[in-house]
Amino acid sequence: MLHQGLPQIIHRDIKPANVLITESGVLKLIDFDVSRLYKKVSGDSDTRILGTADYAPPEQFGYKQTDARSDIYSMGVVFEMLDFQGQGFAKLLWKQMLDIATSFDPKKRHKSVHALEKAIDRVWTLERYQWYVVGISCVVLMVILAACLLRPPIQEGNISTQMSEIEEDTEIAELENLKFELQDVYVSEYFQ
Repeated sequence: MLHQGLPQIIHRDIKPANVLITESGVLKLIDFDVSRLYKKVSGDSDTRILGTADYAPPEQFGYKQTDARSDIYSMGVVFEMLDFQGQGFAKLLWKQMLDIATSFDPKKRHKSVHALEKAIDRVWTLERYQWYVVGISCVVLMVILAACLLRPPIQEGNISTQMSEIEEDTEIAELENLKFELQDVYVSEYFQ
């Protein structure tokens, strides 16, 4: 809500101590002592050293004018403190999202809180998808294992046994193809 009004409100002191969580799970931002209304000023700097140094963006130390991207920098620093347990590509996307949010140059950061939110949503979507794929793979492996355990022992020279073994291998390959078809359906439905 801060950055949606005109003029935008720039908080300039986003840190864990200034974020409260209500009993219903709603986040509330407090401590607006150093906040200001955004207004374009002449020159590059509009700011004295204010806020908490560990969470403040470089421009808050007089390098450039603060704007909504200054708060995005602070949010990125707060997010860096979270212990994201993602795997593989999701973890890489999380790091990329943080690198953009905490870029020294405000022009390289997410342009708005909405853009940051979309980047976070992409990470969570990928994380959920990866667990879905793992789940399907486990089910297919259990079916294959069950088929192997239920298969009668192979007797040398018995052609009918060898033929049924080939048929079972074909069924296993068809199950694996079904797994990939299910994944494709899930991905196309989820990302539309």
